[in-house]
Amino acid sequence: MTRHHLSETQAQGTFGLLFGRLIGRLSRPVCSLVALSVALSTVVVSTAVPGEAAYRRPRNARPPSTATSTSGGRTGGTVSQNGLNLTLLAPQQHVGQSARSHPTFTWFVPVDRTLPGEFQLYEVTEDGSFRRVLEAPYEFVSEQGFMSFTLPDEVEGLQTDTQYIWQVLLRYGERPSEIGKVRSQIEIVEAARLEPLSADIATEIDQLAEAGLWYDALALAAELPAAQANEKRDALLLELAEIEAAVQMNSDPVEQEQSPTEGAAPDELSDELSEGTDCSSHSQALRKIANWEAKKLFSFLSSL
Repeated sequence: MTRHHLSETQAQGTFGLLFGRLIGRLSRPVCSLVALSVALSTVVVSTAVPGEAAYRRPRNARPPSTATSTSGGRTGGTVSQNGLNLTLLAPQQHVGQSARSHPTFTWFVPVDRTLPGEFQLYEVTEDGSFRRVLEAPYEFVSEQGFMSFTLPDEVEGLQTDTQYIWQVLLRYGERPSEIGKVRSQIEIVEAARLEPLSADIATEIDQLAEAGLWYDALALAAELPAAQANEKRDALLLELAEIEAAVQMNSDPVEQEQSPTEGAAPDELSDELSEGTDCSSHSQALRKIANWEAKKLFSFLSSL
């Protein structure tokens, strides 16, 4: 199976570009203190102001079932570092959509040590039971930053008008209870509704985002050069954070679909199926992740 590690290449590419800007400014014949101040301001602003990628909640989006639980889908223990949690980069207040039968799933790992992990994918059948899409969980070793998994071609593609739940687990200790879990949902929609896509990748990402195809826009953003990929991804995360935060401002609670009965769920999905989603927490997590690389760079420069 193909595994994509976005953390190293994306971080190195962004750092190289921004550090180059810093050195370029410091080399000018001006006071070094002023130059450093201007350079730091430029670097931080340039990473915090992302490229346009206006994600729109699909008009036909389904409300999430209660199978996705608190704090952005988190269940069990918490894997966190420096105020950041293990987080799925996916909507939690509505079911995110894809037009691909073999979509890409992306998550954020906050810890700077390697941990054993699993990706799991389930279909919710008409009778409310769960069917494993993958015969065995996809096992991986975590890396700090963005990680993703694309459903392999040899696996049967996901179907339209079907509910799927995906889950990421990280084991952070020896005890069975020391497992961080996050889960979300995905729906496959017909691609025929799309307008003809642009040959320019950046423009195509915007088209996918505006069409409400969250998973496809986020996956395509990773194919851009490092600096552009970071900007597009951050823009998408901030757009989604705004949408999630708006739910918290709404006086009416988000209506959730009834989840399948707990008795029908595998052991790894059976905990906390009846809890709702904390959209405020998830929105905050997305904002923190969007600024993660800028904070890392600022910390590095401050240590010089």
